[in-house]
Amino acid sequence: MNSSDTINEKDVGADYIIEQGWEQEIPIEKVHFINNGVDLEMFEYNLQNYQIQDNDLEDTKTFKIIYIGSLRRANSQIFSLFEAIELMQGEEYRDYRFLIYGKGDIKEDLENICKEKNISNVRFKGFIEKKYIPYVLSKCN
Repeated sequence: MNSSDTINEKDVGADYIIEQGWEQEIPIEKVHFINNGVDLEMFEYNLQNYQIQDNDLEDTKTFKIIYIGSLRRANSQIFSLFEAIELMQGEEYRDYRFLIYGKGDIKEDLENICKEKNISNVRFKGFIEKKYIPYVLSKCN
């Protein structure tokens, strides 16, 4: 995106409020747009320039499913992921690896779930800096 393509964040937020018919309840001057998107140029730059050595990522014989994010109660959807992982045990899934990148107060709970349910295809990789995320994602299936 070049400077002539710049989005006026105020207009984006205001347009949304108006589209929803909320302009009587929400003063437009109090609307602020916070972009939660990806800078594709930075993503590509980081992909090319920031790589990590990780045998699990380089293993071409496994089907890699990757979670990257906080391991906190606010991201409790990860427990649903672990329910799915539990279903994917057994010989037919022996080449599947779930790589979990992140840190947080439920990491130990998730590790205990793996121990209690004898889940063997999960690897907890820990925290990585954001600049490494494009490379890690490029290695997942």
